[in-house]
Amino acid sequence: MGASPPAIGPLLLDFFFASALTLYFGVVLSPLRPQNWVMAGAVAGSLLVLAWALWRWRPTGFTAWVFAAVSIASFFACDNPMAFALQWVTLIVLAQGVGRLAAGVYGAVLAAIPVAVHVISQSGLPRIVLEGTAATLLVVSGLAFAFLMERAHTLGRQRDQMLAQLTAANERLQHSLRDSRTLALAQERERIAAALHDGLGHRLTTLGLSLDYATRVLTSDPDAAHTELTRAREDTSAALADMRATVRAMVPAVLTPGGIGESLDSLAASFSGPTLDVTCGSTDLTDMSDLSEEDNVRLLRFAQEALTNVVRHSGADAAQLRLDGRSLTVCDNGTGNDRPPSFGLVHREGRIDAEPHGGIDGGFPVTYTLPERS
Repeated sequence: MGASPPAIGPLLLDFFFASALTLYFGVVLSPLRPQNWVMAGAVAGSLLVLAWALWRWRPTGFTAWVFAAVSIASFFACDNPMAFALQWVTLIVLAQGVGRLAAGVYGAVLAAIPVAVHVISQSGLPRIVLEGTAATLLVVSGLAFAFLMERAHTLGRQRDQMLAQLTAANERLQHSLRDSRTLALAQERERIAAALHDGLGHRLTTLGLSLDYATRVLTSDPDAAHTELTRAREDTSAALADMRATVRAMVPAVLTPGGIGESLDSLAASFSGPTLDVTCGSTDLTDMSDLSEEDNVRLLRFAQEALTNVVRHSGADAAQLRLDGRSLTVCDNGTGNDRPPSFGLVHREGRIDAEPHGGIDGGFPVTYTLPERS
């Protein structure tokens, strides 16, 4: 049987053994005992110490039985009720090292010994019954204590296993969360890279071609060169707007001390420019004291992402923010949109509602409703 640490602390178990051994030597080394019984008790006690050290060094079923064999020998050598203290320790050793059945068999033998001795010596029935009952009660109490310790050991082992499983599950969860965050970041980087390539990259390529053409025809056709330079200037403004939108999307918006109303006004002003006018609607945005700071941050981040999409994809020159209770709507006068909301919009708690052409002059509206309070 595999090694098994004691159910109670090793030092406490050593204390039990040392106390029982002290009682044992107090009896067997008494000067009132015959010399040969003193010698036998001393030898048995020495063997007990060695057997205990062996079991503590390697707590297996074999070493437990070795200690039990020496212990039963010391029981005969002591020939005194004090020897039952060592038998209690032996029952604990067997219960932990071998099992309950072994401890039970040893206890039954232990209880039968005094009865058998008095029957053989033809003692009176009252004495046989009295000492047999006392021995049985001592053994039963010792077994109960040993089984309790063995149960405590089992529960401790189960607790350690559950803690190990919980630790492993927590590590797997942490890995899963890190993987999810990594995936989300990778998807967001891919989205930003695609926006830069398809938007800003395309405009810069067109700008370069326009400048090359204007340079070639500057002398032969000044009017065409002027027209191309004008188009290049417009493409430069559009490219600058794309770059600003990308930067705004990468830098999270923060709440201002004035609350969500002032924060949305500030966000709208930051997105407004020569090619886009962003305003806040007629809804009173200042009386929103019932919203928590977390709710306000969610609304602000939604507005930032939605306005970023307006700049990148809608072709609109006007957009509006409307806050109504726990819902915020961002609408524009662009070309509309039949596609579902993008990654940044859908990956948030709450509900997203959109219409293809329900915005300003048939543009695109998208509404975010905060999750219900728990």
